[in-house]
Amino acid sequence: MTLNSWRDKLFVNALCLIAFTIPFPYYLGAISVWVLVFAWLIQGDFVNKIRHLSKAGYLVWIAYFLLFAASYFYSDNKEASQVDLVAKLSFVIFPILIGTAEIDKKTLEKIFISFIAGISAIAIYAIVHAFYMFHKIGDPSQFFYHTLVITLDANAVYMSFYVIFSLYLFITYRFSSVFTRERKFFKWSVFGLLVVFFILLSCRLLIFLFFMYLGIIAIKFLFRNPKKYMLKISILAFVAITFCSIILFTKNPVKERYLLVARGNIDLAFQKDFSNKDFVLDNVNTRLLIWRVAMENIRERNLWWKGCGNGDINDIQNEKLLQLGVPGFKKEDGFLSPLHDIYIHNMYLQTLEMIGIPGLICLLLILILPFFSIKYVKNKGTFYIFQSTGILFMMQESVLQIQAGVIYFTFFSIVFWSFYYSQKKPKEVMLRATV
Repeated sequence: MTLNSWRDKLFVNALCLIAFTIPFPYYLGAISVWVLVFAWLIQGDFVNKIRHLSKAGYLVWIAYFLLFAASYFYSDNKEASQVDLVAKLSFVIFPILIGTAEIDKKTLEKIFISFIAGISAIAIYAIVHAFYMFHKIGDPSQFFYHTLVITLDANAVYMSFYVIFSLYLFITYRFSSVFTRERKFFKWSVFGLLVVFFILLSCRLLIFLFFMYLGIIAIKFLFRNPKKYMLKISILAFVAITFCSIILFTKNPVKERYLLVARGNIDLAFQKDFSNKDFVLDNVNTRLLIWRVAMENIRERNLWWKGCGNGDINDIQNEKLLQLGVPGFKKEDGFLSPLHDIYIHNMYLQTLEMIGIPGLICLLLILILPFFSIKYVKNKGTFYIFQSTGILFMMQESVLQIQAGVIYFTFFSIVFWSFYYSQKKPKEVMLRATV
């Protein structure tokens, strides 16, 4: 083994380590990033690597970070601004470390397999632990939502965000190792485990998207070759209908989470005064209230062009909620409201309020630019699922505001761009050679 091949293998293994540790507690993800930094440094050839950063797919991420960094100077809360910038360092680190490397199909597949392995390990642990706790205390809630992954210091919604992508890797990506056609039983056993885990995590939006994508893919293949795919799609439809029937026609926490939306009183979030009133905010009303407060702050403070700064967003949100009379924001209330320092739960609004329209444009470019390039890569369905799920999920979560979303989304976004540019490069070389 040559020194260069040893360095390259270490770098690929570091990428796989990050993919594997994404669903694990956050400190493991941080350690894996430092391993990647070390692997990148010992490769050398820095001048040639930095030239890769001139590509649009990387520049929008770096520009997005720089806008947050610039907002430090007009944020009053410098400490909060610094904490936020540290959390977002992946916006710059990954383009430099991964964007300056070349990712071929073999490396991409190793990354995907590592990611699935990590998710599967978490699924097995969480389900086994839930059985243990159920046997111990007899509480079926141990199998659902946040309780299912509470010992992992994880959020069920973000875990669902990871799992839905891993599930569609089985459907849209053609593996040449581990999950091959020759190992169907193993492949679909892991897939079945992850489906069960995904349903138990009880994320309403992502469960809906999972079945919606499944329907779109089934229709596509059915029109392409009815005879070839009819049996497979029939079996898939039967399994999907069975799962949906269990959710709809039995009493379970997953169904209850959907019923909460139907029972909710939307008007509650738009009251002018919340003081001296007995009210309970559910997930939907909480989000609506936070979004309302964010939009009012943007309008009243004229934050359209530069935002309030990444350090001050919690302060102005808290101030507005205090003005509305929401309990838990006054010292005399004797308790701290769960809405105190809460994220906006919408990455588009979060960005607009923090760094204004320029930041929102950067975010939209991050999300939209890949669609102009996906058509040029193989296994494009995999990246369509990743990108479209991210766009929709960011409507209800501030994905790029916390480590659970930052590392996952930034990592796979940059991996895609590196894979795309690595595929594109030989074509450009060949074109020059023929001229």
